[in-house]
Amino acid sequence: MLIVAAILSVSGAAIAAASGVFVNANTHTYNHGWQHIAGGPGENLNAAGTNWGQVVRRESAGAGIVYPAAYAAWRKYAIKHFRPPVKCPAGSSPGCKVEESTGMINVNIAQSAFCAWVLDWRQAELNGDAAVARQAAAVIAKVPRWKAVTDIKYIKGEYSGDFGWIRPFMRAVAAGDVSKVNALIASNTGSWFWFNDPRGFMVSYSKRINRTPQRSPRKAALVRDEGASYLHYLDQHGAP
Repeated sequence: MLIVAAILSVSGAAIAAASGVFVNANTHTYNHGWQHIAGGPGENLNAAGTNWGQVVRRESAGAGIVYPAAYAAWRKYAIKHFRPPVKCPAGSSPGCKVEESTGMINVNIAQSAFCAWVLDWRQAELNGDAAVARQAAAVIAKVPRWKAVTDIKYIKGEYSGDFGWIRPFMRAVAAGDVSKVNALIASNTGSWFWFNDPRGFMVSYSKRINRTPQRSPRKAALVRDEGASYLHYLDQHGAP
């Protein structure tokens, strides 16, 4: 499950910067009490910050999140993709800004990184590259100990929903079972791998779904088979 837990706050700062004007993503504010459950741990970052990318990259690395060397584009995409909308909703208080905790941002990025490592392992297995497969499997086994994961253990439903799905993949990788990993991807289990892939699959497949008449069996089949179609895409294009 992918989450975006953005919160609105009111301050005198503008919600967006004019061209060339620096706006700091760091707010040095943190959630307490009920907000610590609803908004998550860590510093609340200003989505309008002009240094958003740099701050999130630093925070995610500090939370233990690593990507395979070939997946630098995935990290860049995740940092951009999981940025909340900069503008406040219509009717918001004057001077409001959109903030999201580093804890919740890191949850999304950690899921993206886990998908990248699974695909890195899968491709190495298919290529017969035992050394790369062993390295990827070792990282996958350690993901539950990443700070990005352990930081939200206190939010029980959030933790189980966001990271419970990784366990079947971990078991399949530990067993060296590529067929099981393929079946899990095809069955749309947990985080949708193609949602984190910066290449063109998601855009082209969404167009196919949107062109298909509503309530038609074909449309239902397309939605159901998205995981299997992505698996076919991987076999055609490789990963990443």
